[in-house]
Amino acid sequence: MRWKILTPLKATIEGDNYLFLQFFIAEKLGMTLAQLRASMSLEELQAWSAYCSVKSDREQKEIERSRQEAQHRRVR
Repeated sequence: MRWKILTPLKATIEGDNYLFLQFFIAEKLGMTLAQLRASMSLEELQAWSAYCSVKSDREQKEIERSRQEAQHRRVR
């Protein structure tokens, strides 16, 4: 029954991009949320957010490039 009480936390994390980002970065760095908050400035957190966004964009572009190359090879 205890888990039923905690389910609103999922909705909170899903609806709060800033909180989700904090959990994501803490997980990436192997830290607890408390450790992250105590040791990282807002500016650094924002820089991590920008980095993750750029990294994701580059990965998506590479996936698309690979798909196009594979499709081009199949056409030949």
